[in-house]
Amino acid sequence: MYTRWPAEDPQFQVIDPVHTELRWVGIFLAAHKYFDVDRRRGNELSWRYDPRVFHKHFPIPGLRNLHPQVSDACHEGLMACIREIAATARDSYSISATEPELAEMVPDNVPAYYPLSSDLELFQFRTTASYFMCWYTMRREEILMNHMGEKKCLENLDKVKEKTWADMIVEDYRTGSYATPWLCAEIQFCP
Repeated sequence: MYTRWPAEDPQFQVIDPVHTELRWVGIFLAAHKYFDVDRRRGNELSWRYDPRVFHKHFPIPGLRNLHPQVSDACHEGLMACIREIAATARDSYSISATEPELAEMVPDNVPAYYPLSSDLELFQFRTTASYFMCWYTMRREEILMNHMGEKKCLENLDKVKEKTWADMIVEDYRTGSYATPWLCAEIQFCP
């Protein structure tokens, strides 16, 4: 049986910042999964019309080189991995509209790939992050269990910046389920 810590439990207070970071990571990678395209070929015009298929499978062909920043952190362990991805997600253009506290952190008129150096690097970063977070999910790491709590697995996905050019609607009517404790992690991180 899976249980939740009550809000007044001090142990929950320690874990809660990690769950906040996991929510940022989840929405950041779900935006990539549902709305992004392969940035290794084409240009901004062709990207607008490319099919969105990462929800069906990881990008094909796979990455030749993993993003070193993500790879190094994720090889240290899951917590280092979450913190590295969350730091970029928090500062990104992508999820700035999902949380009031994040909106004020991103400067005006930033490129879509901010805080990374290019669209290609953002693609490499997010794909590498998806590989590792899906791997940790399949290993059934306990911290990923029910990390969305009572919220929908794709909570705030309609607010990510990528949706504006993807012209796609992704609806998730499920709420975090304690019967399938890794459901949200699978939905956010894995094809």
